[in-house]
Amino acid sequence: MYGAGVKLRQLVSKATGGREKPKTSTAPDVADNNDGKPLRNTKPGTLTSGDAESQALIPGAKLFTDRAYIAAEPPAALKNARFLPIAMNGQKTLKCGRPGTVFLLTPVLQRNRDTAAQGLMDQGFEKVALPEVPLFNPGSAANYCTLFQKDCAAGETILIGKWAVPLFFP
Repeated sequence: MYGAGVKLRQLVSKATGGREKPKTSTAPDVADNNDGKPLRNTKPGTLTSGDAESQALIPGAKLFTDRAYIAAEPPAALKNARFLPIAMNGQKTLKCGRPGTVFLLTPVLQRNRDTAAQGLMDQGFEKVALPEVPLFNPGSAANYCTLFQKDCAAGETILIGKWAVPLFFP
């Protein structure tokens, strides 16, 4: 008869008439972070890292020095925010230049195993009560980030691993 692995029936066409079915886009559920603290941007601090120059957080801005990821549309609450383009990989040391509130965007552990959230909280950062931000590639739930904030003193050192984006307001 027939040998092992032989298929007697096989679908050859889905009768689409040559037209591709429209893809349904399902955006990830976004955490509202209502259990966070209110956004504090009235006393803005600044962050520095080597010779990295701050940039405006606008769509199309290159977020990391070792990756080609570009920023998606930031939420209204982060309008006018600036960021430091630093490496995604490896341990990074940031310094507080101007004392005040500084911010970091990173995914939470449930989103991405490469989060810096716990390390930030261990250094005194608090989650901000703003919905998650689709930082880049909005189709991937792993890139939805939570904003963390901390009041830092001039010269204070902040350590981050993989991966977070430092933000501050001018």
